[in-house]
Amino acid sequence: MIHLPEGVHVEELDPAIRKIVERDEQYKEVRQQIDEMLNTPQEEAPPSAS
Repeated sequence: MIHLPEGVHVEELDPAIRKIVERDEQYKEVRQQIDEMLNTPQEEAPPSAS
């Protein structure tokens, strides 16, 4: 996660930097979903073809 200095708000950032921060937020959400999927007990997960 990108941590902004105290007092700095995304709205005040350069548009290019803002895009990166927004993308980072989306990545974090996707990461969380993937982690949840990986942490699901094996019984609930569909059988894999490994």
